[in-house]
Amino acid sequence: MGIEPAGLGGSQLSDAALLERFTARHDPAAFAVLVERYGPLVLGLCRRIVRHEQDAEDAFQATFLVFVRKAGAIGKHESVGSWLYGVAYRVSMKAKVAAARQHARQTALSSEPAADDGGGATGRELWAVVDEELNRLPSKYRRAVVLCYLQGQSAQDAARSLGCPRGTVLSRLARARERLRGRLVRRGLILTASAVAVALTRNRAEAAVPGPLGDSIIQAATGPTSAGAVSANAAALAQGVLKAMRIAKLKVMAVVLGVLALGAAGALAPQALADKEAKPADGKASLDGTWVAVTSIKDGAELPKEEVERMKVTFKDSTFTMIQGDKELKGKVQINATKKPATIDIDVTEGDENGKSSSGIFELAGDDLKICLGLQGTPRPTEFDASAGSGCVLVTLKREKK
Repeated sequence: MGIEPAGLGGSQLSDAALLERFTARHDPAAFAVLVERYGPLVLGLCRRIVRHEQDAEDAFQATFLVFVRKAGAIGKHESVGSWLYGVAYRVSMKAKVAAARQHARQTALSSEPAADDGGGATGRELWAVVDEELNRLPSKYRRAVVLCYLQGQSAQDAARSLGCPRGTVLSRLARARERLRGRLVRRGLILTASAVAVALTRNRAEAAVPGPLGDSIIQAATGPTSAGAVSANAAALAQGVLKAMRIAKLKVMAVVLGVLALGAAGALAPQALADKEAKPADGKASLDGTWVAVTSIKDGAELPKEEVERMKVTFKDSTFTMIQGDKELKGKVQINATKKPATIDIDVTEGDENGKSSSGIFELAGDDLKICLGLQGTPRPTEFDASAGSGCVLVTLKREKK
């Protein structure tokens, strides 16, 4: 590639160190190392999904354009490879839809080694399903799989990257294999857990990224004259994915914050539940119980019921653990039941929304709760209103029966 990682000890520096150099100093050499390190992983996935060389290269460029914009959001012990895998999958699926329209009459890239190592149609179909299901795994499992199977790291090296014991990595790999096997079986592919591991290993990208392709994204990300460095299609793909990520994050945050607030509100002491007028003198309450969301309206838009009902939150003391599908968040909750209306403040300390906080109001009536919460950056609401333009989310929740 055109920019050499001189002085960086490219293969020695950790992802975290390279990310810090790039995000804090906009160091082109650090970015070049990351492209060299993860480019084959990204390009291999793009080729498997898109199957048209030019479109695959556009998806590759778009993935790293998204990375340039979002690199600062990657956690300290998050696998860069796993993060890029997820983005590349999303970009490639968008590119695949576009390619189906634009290249319907062109020959697919099914016979080139870069897209298929000779496994035939059955092998290609298996890889496509494995990629899809791997992308759906909880992030903690996907990170271990990407590091060990797709990048070929040892469990010990992966443990250092993820900041956890080697045994934890091995346990996550075993659980990931079993989850993938179960999902593949449900889709009609009968495989043992060891066969799943073999399929994952065969998806490993070995070939280096072509020099001009790598140079183009480095120039676009760090060069003084980046105009024309990447294709217009790649730029459009990146913008589309960034927009989708922003929308998805707002939706998840709105529902999550609402559920957390409702859970905190609903975990009042039994005496307070028996007597709605009885309030603790200091405005505090015990945070015990598991709660399930029923409805959620964000700024005038109601979220699908099936999406809301998948969320549960468990409280203990002033902390929470919230699970929404494959996502898990943890944080702190403070409520003041002496105010009218009662107030709630939450802070997310672990998970995809780490560092986010919000304030709101709640109302409790037996096992039924409602909360009106200001979205990120919105002041605490004074009434239960989530109509369009309010900047609030209004959520109802019901106590889960034991």
